[in-house]
Amino acid sequence: MEFKLQLSQDAPATSYNIPIQIMGFDETESIRINSSETIGFDALTRANLDIASVKTEPVFGTTGDDLKLTVRIENVGAGEATSVKASIQDLRFPGVKEAFIGKIKPDDDNPAVFTLLPDRSGNFDYVLRIDYEDDFGEHYIEENLVLVVRPGDRRIVIIVFFLLAIGSVIFLYYWNRSKREHSE
Repeated sequence: MEFKLQLSQDAPATSYNIPIQIMGFDETESIRINSSETIGFDALTRANLDIASVKTEPVFGTTGDDLKLTVRIENVGAGEATSVKASIQDLRFPGVKEAFIGKIKPDDDNPAVFTLLPDRSGNFDYVLRIDYEDDFGEHYIEENLVLVVRPGDRRIVIIVFFLLAIGSVIFLYYWNRSKREHSE
């Protein structure tokens, strides 16, 4: 005997038991069969992860300063994603390049946070890899992204040095002036 089963879209992913009653008899009708059985099956669901947003703090990273990269990962599938982890590949900056997220339920999202220390400026291509599991096994996705890093602002250092130099000259002028007035 063969039959097809289909769950509705809103049916929960769980184990189902279907009672089956089999009745029959042989050709001579001398042997009658009457049996009640239960058929069990598991309804499986698939997770489908995607990137919801990419955010950097500060908005534009600069060389020599910490850069926090936050990637929000969303589950647009019907099943729960487990053992979710994200990693940055092909980006040669020092820092934390792996994040363990854990579970992401359907229609939910969680952040993966990375801390980087850019040592040069420019536009840098990198790959964000997301590994996860669902009812159908292990999966991964890879997305090509770009990180923009500006050169560090050396003007501030020059301005601070200039102000310290002017302040030192003014201080020394008044200090020498007051010293001469006391000695006369």
